[in-house]
Amino acid sequence: MMIGRLRPRAERQLPRANGRRDRWYQIRAAADEAEIYIYDEIAWYGASADDLVREIASLTASTINVRLNTPGGSVWDGMAIYQALRGHGARVVTHIEGLAASMGSVIALAGDEIRMAKGAFYMIHNPWVLVLGDAPSRWRSPRRDRAEEAYP
Repeated sequence: MMIGRLRPRAERQLPRANGRRDRWYQIRAAADEAEIYIYDEIAWYGASADDLVREIASLTASTINVRLNTPGGSVWDGMAIYQALRGHGARVVTHIEGLAASMGSVIALAGDEIRMAKGAFYMIHNPWVLVLGDAPSRWRSPRRDRAEEAYP
């Protein structure tokens, strides 16, 4: 893992449309390099990774920089993002710029190179699930077992 310096604040600002953020992620693509910013919770509140995964697949850049400052989010959407990055074919460089917690820590592992800024945090934990039902069905959730096995 490389520890580096953050770029100047003016260069780190998320792209904004009309002065507000419209999505939980942003992509900037140039001819040979793309930047993906995940600076929010991963796919919560009715959002999903569908659009991001499609946009990753459409990138033609030879290098993808993924910039992370996220508390994490959906395990299933995060795994889809991880798989999309690993399967893309481009060189992936992940940059932990503030926080890569929970599912964000897994997405960080999609990088061929992982860079972590001085003072940034990386948090790993076992997956959490919510199980509803009668007592026997709650003792051990097969969904939790599958989530643990899915982590890279």
